[in-house]
Amino acid sequence: MEKIGDKEIVYRGSFLIPEGEIVSFDADVSGWKVNVVVEFQNSGSEQGLQIEPTDPGVKIILLNWNSSIGTALVSPANLGSHSSGKKLSVMLSNYRVGKTNKLDIQLLLEGNS
Repeated sequence: MEKIGDKEIVYRGSFLIPEGEIVSFDADVSGWKVNVVVEFQNSGSEQGLQIEPTDPGVKIILLNWNSSIGTALVSPANLGSHSSGKKLSVMLSNYRVGKTNKLDIQLLLEGNS
């Protein structure tokens, strides 16, 4: 088992994403099948993160995450709760080379509810 603090890493992935494409994957989180979609939107000047619930998972929208030197969350963002009551969160980092995004993502399940 791999952990960060008291959180178990239940999924990790690394993706090279051409401009205009989205990432989609399924993660098994202690018997809970979670579909995660990650979409990049580049408009305006503010950088941000939006998390939208879907059935059966979550859509993560990365707003203006297009820096060639990189962008990352400084702390886990909450995605939802497992039936056990434990919280599921995400850590993300991304950098852009030309028109290609390099995304690293980890899903974390808290250790104690």
